This record gives sequence, C-alpha cells and structure tokens, in this order.
Amino acid sequence: MNPEQLRETVFDVGDKGPFNASLRRVTVEDVHHANQLIGTLMGRSARLRRTWLLERWREEESIENEDDEEE
Repeated sequence: MNPEQLRETVFDVGDKGPFNASLRRVTVEDVHHANQLIGTLMGRSARLRRTWLLERWREEESIENEDDEEE
C-alpha cells in the first residue's frame, strides 16, 4: 500500500471527525495460519479465494441443516 492509499483508507476519519474512528488491538495465536488465510483472501488467486468461500458456505449450510433436523 502506498502512502496516499494509506492516508485515504486508514487515516481518513470522515466528515464526523476523529471521534468517529476507533482502533482495535488484535491478537493472533497462530500467525502462520493467519498469514495463509490473508494470503488466500487478499492474494491474486481467485481460484483459492473461491474454493475457501465455497468450503465455508458448505459448512454453514450443513450446520443450518443440522439445526433444522433437531427442531
């Protein structure tokens, strides 16, 4: 990310002023897994991103189906 993009995205507090912005500390226990996931989601390979999304969608669908069966 170049400095201009950083200024536009991270440091732009909007019309409401700096009180509209907030920072959150994030702690990652498995850095290797987090880096792989960010690489998949933000990388150039649409195939990897699509595969990841479809796997998560299928997991969600199966959980919803299990919930429906329990009722």
